[in-house]
Amino acid sequence: MTALCRVTPDQLSDFPFDIPYANGSVTLWEGRADLAQNGLEIPGTSKLIYTLVPHPRVECPFQSNDASVFVSIDADDPHVVIHDGSPLSLPVHIRSINVGSHCPTRFEAVVRQPFCLGLSEEAHSIIFQVLNFWEFLATSDVICAFADGREERVPCLRLGSDRWQVEMTGLPQSKDHIREAKATEGFAVTHIGTLKRPHGERFTFQDAHAFLDMFHYFLGFVRGLWCGPTLVVGRDKHGEMGWWHASNAVVSPWLPCRSWLPTTHAEVLVDLFPSFVRHWCDPVWEEPLRHAIYWHVLANTLPNVDAGIILLQNALELLAWTYLGSKGQKRRGTAKDKIRRSLAALGIDAGIPDEPAKLLGQCGKLEDIPDALTKARNAIVHPDNRNRGKFDGVLPVISKLGLWCTELAMLKLLAYSGLYSNRLKSCWRGDEQSVPWADKHGANKKA
Repeated sequence: MTALCRVTPDQLSDFPFDIPYANGSVTLWEGRADLAQNGLEIPGTSKLIYTLVPHPRVECPFQSNDASVFVSIDADDPHVVIHDGSPLSLPVHIRSINVGSHCPTRFEAVVRQPFCLGLSEEAHSIIFQVLNFWEFLATSDVICAFADGREERVPCLRLGSDRWQVEMTGLPQSKDHIREAKATEGFAVTHIGTLKRPHGERFTFQDAHAFLDMFHYFLGFVRGLWCGPTLVVGRDKHGEMGWWHASNAVVSPWLPCRSWLPTTHAEVLVDLFPSFVRHWCDPVWEEPLRHAIYWHVLANTLPNVDAGIILLQNALELLAWTYLGSKGQKRRGTAKDKIRRSLAALGIDAGIPDEPAKLLGQCGKLEDIPDALTKARNAIVHPDNRNRGKFDGVLPVISKLGLWCTELAMLKLLAYSGLYSNRLKSCWRGDEQSVPWADKHGANKKA
C-alpha cells in the first residue's frame, strides 16, 4: 500500500491566486494601462480581477485622471492595454462609465477573450482550479497536517494517459466552500488540479490547451455540469510561476442535479479516463463526444425539460449514427430505429423500467425508451403532431429516462464496467450499483 503524503495547508493550496471563500474574487494583476478606443489612447491604471459572481469571468476596471476623457459606452472595439513587460492588448466590453468632476473617470469592463500573461513560454507543470466539483472519496488521500497538531485526510485523484498525468486534490476548506455554493447556487473552488508529462518533460500552454479542453468535457460528463478547469498557472521545475492563463470560464452554478458518478468510489475514474482520452483522440469520436456531452450537460442543468428532451434525442441519435457507421452497419431508418439498434448492439436494454412505465401509462402504448423519447420530442417540435400536449404531464419522467440512457450509452462506448449511480432510483450516497452489462465479477460483457 502506498504511504500517504503529508503536507501543510499552505502546501496543499499552493495556488498563487487563492479565492478563500465561495462566490469570491481575486486580483490577478494591477498597474499602468491605457484604454484604446475610437483611435484614442487614454493613460490610466487598471486591474485584472477574477470573480466568481455573477459567473466566473475576468473583470478589468480602468480609471484615468485625464480630464479630457470622453468615451462612449457603445464605442467600437475598446481595448485595455496593460503594461507588464511587453504590452498586452485585451478586448473588453465596457459595462458602465462613472465620470466625476473631482475624481478619476472609472470604467467597469469585462475581458472578452482568453489571454496569457508571463515571461516564460514553457512549464514543467500546470496547476489550475476546479470549481463546483463534488466532494469525493478515493483510494489515494493526502494527509493535511495543521500547526495545532490536527491532521485531516484530503482526497486525491490521480488520472493518467500515455502523454499526460493529471491530479485533482481536495482542499481542507472544500466542505465549507461546497456548503456555501449549494446554499447560494453559486460558485466555489473545490479542488486544485495539477498537470504534467509522465517523465517531467517541459511543455507550452499551447501543448496543454487541447488536453485542458478535453478535460473540461471529461469533468462535465462526470459531474453532470460544467466545473473547470479555470485559472491555469504554468510553473518551472522549481515550482515558480512562469505564466498564467485566464478566461471567462464556462462553469455551471451549483445546481441540484445528478450524474452517474459514484462519489464514494471516485477511483472508478482511473479506469475510465484512459479510454475517454483514446476516444477523444480518435477523429471518428472526438466531435460526437464533444456534442453529445454538451447536449447532455445542458439537458441535465436546464430548468426546461422540454428543451432537454430535444437535446437528448440529438445526443443519442448522434452517438447511434457514429457507432453504427463505425461498425459498418446501415444508418437508414428513423431516429427511433437508429437509437434502438445502436443500444441493442451495445447490449443496453432500452425497455422502460417498471416505475417509469406506470407513470407513462396515460400516454398510451410506448414500446421502449427510444419510442417515448422521440414521440415526446416530435410532440414538442411539430405543431401539427397528433401527440401534441399528450406528454406534458410526464416530460420530467421522459427526460430522466433520456439522461439515464445517454449516460449508459457513453459509458458502454467507453468500455466502462464499474459502479455507477442510477438516476432512476433514489440513491443514497454509497448505494451505487454495477452497470447493467457488467457480470458478477465486474468484467465488461462484449457488445
